[in-house]
Amino acid sequence: MPTELQVSSCCEHFNLPQPEWFDAWLKIICELTNLDNGSEVAVRICGAEESCLLNSRYRDIKKPTNVLSFPSEITLNNFAHILGDIVICWDLLISEANNQNKRLLDHASHLFVHGLLHLLGYSHDDDETARQMEAIEVKALALKGINNPYE
Repeated sequence: MPTELQVSSCCEHFNLPQPEWFDAWLKIICELTNLDNGSEVAVRICGAEESCLLNSRYRDIKKPTNVLSFPSEITLNNFAHILGDIVICWDLLISEANNQNKRLLDHASHLFVHGLLHLLGYSHDDDETARQMEAIEVKALALKGINNPYE
């Protein structure tokens, strides 16, 4: 279950998790959602400027965001295991973790899990879908001893 990790040049100085860290989270989400363990995802770590550009282009919101998910639109069965792309703004992640008194990797875990669930079609557009998505996030994070991020 490979995760492709890309790091923008502005973020190369950060101490980032290795692809195996992302793979472990992907495996947990596959197990919790009964998804094929052969699933693949591409992760891009970027800075605030790139996040702002992407958020503006794809969501018409002119500010950076902590995580963006781009589900795969591939319909061929041979490539159904490719879930899509996740973009994490590491600058914003650091700022949020500090402001919320969270450990950096705990917050990164939450954002990655959140992004993965978006790739799988989960949303938080209304109260019911948000509860469903948050319940999976909380359960996944608890498996690695991470507190409920919504408390």
